[in-house]
Amino acid sequence: MIAARSDEFVFATRLGDVANIASLNRAFNALLDVMDLKTGADGKERTLYSLRHYYATRDLKRGITTHALSKQLGNSTAMIDKHYSKYSPLLNAELHSGRNMRAEKAKDAVAGAQSVVDAAFAMHADGLLEDEALLAALGVGRDGYVVTEEIAMKALDAKRAEKINASTLMLILNG
Repeated sequence: MIAARSDEFVFATRLGDVANIASLNRAFNALLDVMDLKTGADGKERTLYSLRHYYATRDLKRGITTHALSKQLGNSTAMIDKHYSKYSPLLNAELHSGRNMRAEKAKDAVAGAQSVVDAAFAMHADGLLEDEALLAALGVGRDGYVVTEEIAMKALDAKRAEKINASTLMLILNG
């Protein structure tokens, strides 16, 4: 719409008029009433401005930097840090918990893996297998070792992600 330089309103009433803050507030409050969401878990009444905080916390949870968020919201990075830093333990619990999330992620990846190849590359990517163990799991150097397209693609992906070096890639591809 911006590139097309459209004159259409982004927020409009049912009659096509420009939506003003009063009409937006009425519509938002009616929606909250219907959904029985007028009061938050903290006991505070939600307002249209609550959507700004919802947007900010969702972006922070997704990993958006406070710098990028400050640009989007039109606030300083310091203000974003000051206001939202208290949510960091909730939004990024895995970073604050002290648990080894990499090991849990690898365990989940192995449990959900479809093949030895999937499991080996997943464990290697998570640092649970050294290059030599990856080669052994794939069967590199054993009689009958065949480089399948799946193995070749996973090896190339691992090289692109800088998880393996060129010599390990060549061993996988050449047997």
